Amino acid sequence: MEATNLDTIVNYPRLILNKIASSEILRELITNKKKATIEDLEDTDGNYKYMFDYDYVDDTTSEEKLYICLDVLPSNVENSHIMEMTIAINVICHKDYMQLDNKIFKGIKGNRRDNVIRYIDKILNGSNHFGIGRLELANVVPITVSKRYTGRALAYYVYDFNRKGEINE
Repeated sequence: MEATNLDTIVNYPRLILNKIASSEILRELITNKKKATIEDLEDTDGNYKYMFDYDYVDDTTSEEKLYICLDVLPSNVENSHIMEMTIAINVICHKDYMQLDNKIFKGIKGNRRDNVIRYIDKILNGSNHFGIGRLELANVVPITVSKRYTGRALAYYVYDFNRKGEINE
């Protein structure tokens, strides 16, 4: 299939989710399990069950867990060659899942949600695996979610090509 100008909105989310899943500490924080594997993050179909390449978690979710949702949008098309991409990552945590188990996470301060955004930023901020520059953290803001959850949104910017066939994979 021929590349399109907007392949990045399909390719980037999976690359980002895979990068998050490759981090041992993030797997552990998401699953609340020491030495968690990528398989611990997957459902029976091999899809991530706590990380989504779209911005939505159903209010009827029965598991009191942490969820990561992301969205990739062209935020500014500079010209026919370059466009700015915004990568929005929402980290949503059930209030009963916020506190870390000190027996599992010895020496880690703070709550689960804030540690997840901290480690996501550690692996993504400054990364040159996306676009034609380095991924830059633009902001972190609270988000409104259902009353049983709390959330933070991270926004990253990166420039990429705005031409067919020149998209990084």
